[in-house]
Amino acid sequence: MTNVLLGGKCIWLTRPVGTASQLPQRLESLGARVLQAPLLDIQPLDEDHPALQAGFVRLQQLPGYRHVIFISGNAVRYGMAMINRSWPELPPGINWYAIGSGSAKQLAGFVKHVQHPPGPRMDTEALLSVPGLQSVAGDKVLIVRGLGGREALAQALRSRGCEVDYLEVYRRAKSDTLPAQVSRDLKSGSIDFIVAASGESVAALVAKVSGGTRELGAAIVVPGERVALLAREMGFGHIVVAANASDDAVLEALIGATQQQG
Repeated sequence: MTNVLLGGKCIWLTRPVGTASQLPQRLESLGARVLQAPLLDIQPLDEDHPALQAGFVRLQQLPGYRHVIFISGNAVRYGMAMINRSWPELPPGINWYAIGSGSAKQLAGFVKHVQHPPGPRMDTEALLSVPGLQSVAGDKVLIVRGLGGREALAQALRSRGCEVDYLEVYRRAKSDTLPAQVSRDLKSGSIDFIVAASGESVAALVAKVSGGTRELGAAIVVPGERVALLAREMGFGHIVVAANASDDAVLEALIGATQQQG
């Protein structure tokens, strides 16, 4: 018998296509109609971009860093390409970290041991609780990320006595247009859930919605309370909070919200 836990639901996934996620297939196997239309495009920096050039200079001092932290799967993808380009054999004595379990799995393909938050939370606060980042006064830390972003992690590490630098390896760009099907379904109110992977995705969604966020019939699914607070501040009325941005957590949140609807 076909599993229809999400039967009849239309779910818009806004994360970039090609992220190795199995979420679309899993949702469809539960009876959902899935729309894939990214709100943000992830793009590598051009070779002559100042941040990339500064990064290659910084990587010459990689053996001097005690800790290297990857903010996302894209940080692993583009950051390790840069690191391996500069260091075909990785320097010893570095502690490697990833914020999420998916990013940790990616990073484990490059290094022997990866530290990451053990529980359902996959955010800055959870990462700061891992053992390797407790007694770090005097250490140097390299944070691998996209251009810009939150400063909370660097600020917290500096308060513990670390010297913190960034290796910025990609940029986020807003998608110019939405596919016609997504636009039609938005206008008709056919979309039941919109899955946003980050606060930036929420902000990009607001920019796409005419008539105000509260007129959306869809619920927005967000990873954690920090992004939920941002969504509330931006006017979203129906918010479903997943434990984190992983496929399992998003799927659990969607099934729970559907069951609550009856």
